[in-house]
Amino acid sequence: MKVLSIAIMKGLPAGVYHQMQHEHAVASKLQNVTWHNRVFTTHPPFPEAAHEPFIEVVAPSYGKFTPLLRYELDRAVYTYLRKHHQEYDLILFRYEKGDPLQYLFFKNFPNILTVHHTLELEDIKQLHDIYRPLRIFVEANLGPRLLQKTIGLVGVTQEIVDYEKQRVGRYDAPTFVLPNGIAMDSVPLCSDERSGAPKFVFAASDFHDWHGVDEMIKAFHQHPGDFELHLTGRPQEKHWQLREGDERIKMPGMLSRQELYATMAKCDVGLGSFGLHRKNMREACTLKVREYLAAGLPVWSGHRDTGLPADFPYYREKPLEPKQLIDFAMTARAESREKIRAAAAPHIEKAAILQRFADQLNQTYQAKANSR
Repeated sequence: MKVLSIAIMKGLPAGVYHQMQHEHAVASKLQNVTWHNRVFTTHPPFPEAAHEPFIEVVAPSYGKFTPLLRYELDRAVYTYLRKHHQEYDLILFRYEKGDPLQYLFFKNFPNILTVHHTLELEDIKQLHDIYRPLRIFVEANLGPRLLQKTIGLVGVTQEIVDYEKQRVGRYDAPTFVLPNGIAMDSVPLCSDERSGAPKFVFAASDFHDWHGVDEMIKAFHQHPGDFELHLTGRPQEKHWQLREGDERIKMPGMLSRQELYATMAKCDVGLGSFGLHRKNMREACTLKVREYLAAGLPVWSGHRDTGLPADFPYYREKPLEPKQLIDFAMTARAESREKIRAAAAPHIEKAAILQRFADQLNQTYQAKANSR
């Protein structure tokens, strides 16, 4: 079986770039499947990303006007698929919320499965741009019709799969759950420089509302104890206001990979997201959590992680309670980075996750082909 995994994103977020990077890194290790991936974008997250073999940079012809940029990207992908779609048995298409031009892909290429990373309508409601009402209208009215034209549906969690099926109505095509994972070889183990006051880290590119960074700042700012909270990434103005000059809460901005790992080396616990309810979601399977665990940091988060066992000892699904967090951090110091990484590896290794998924695809669609 031959599979193409493809995504279209105007501004490619660092998180999506890293997801595709991990996928590309393990593709050659898969058995009984040839796996290629491509990302089409006008704006890679870093200059060096433009040179990745799986990234296609589309030079804009119409300036920065968002709808025209989107049209150019869709046109580039449509041209690419017209030329190459018959080379693949299946095309995994990362679904883009509020994009009506996707209709052309699903109508004209009969071997597409959509891949979903969020609850689209709830996600659009979190946007702060002038196109939000239009995107809501398009997604609410056209989205279900688009999905009815696909031959399968893939969600990062079962919650997402159930949401997509519910909004489509009757959906008879196969559905799959594909958790996030990482190529362990590409994520180094952090050195262990834990000492002194308990230290916590949250890492992201941009701080979105569903991350719950505001809740982190409020909870820790009110705590009288000794700690350090490192919030790495691009904060919003409200985050600076909530911090109120509290020197225990560090917001250094975007860090290089080397700088981030130097910060993580001093930290006891990685923090997940605490605002997922703002997207009406109860569970997730984020890349961030997998990167913490691979680096040897236990995790405290506000939501269930569907890619980990419920009793996994180094992931705590708990509210933001600094006193409990500090106790957990000090207890976790007795655990080595190596032990945490080794315990997490069977659940987060991208090669194993993608192999299981490829086997499911092979079994499902080969059986369909044989029945025809």
